[in-house]
Amino acid sequence: MELGAYIFMHCTGLIHVALPSGIKEITYMMFYECVSLSEIIIPENVETIGSCSFFGTGISKIVLPTTLKYIEDRAFYGCTKLF
Repeated sequence: MELGAYIFMHCTGLIHVALPSGIKEITYMMFYECVSLSEIIIPENVETIGSCSFFGTGISKIVLPTTLKYIEDRAFYGCTKLF
């Protein structure tokens, strides 16, 4: 299963996301500037988090799966509540 780049970009009403277990990649800019997004559940099958995937989101906590192999540049850039 694959969800494309930009799919949730600028969805300001998005607060919580539980990705399907079949997904292997969080694509480029998937949640770009979803400022209300504070919680995401990343399933164990995910291997890659793409560049700028969570850029500017409101995420304050994230649990990374053990299957994760690669986090591309600026994946969490601008996530001021995360750090």
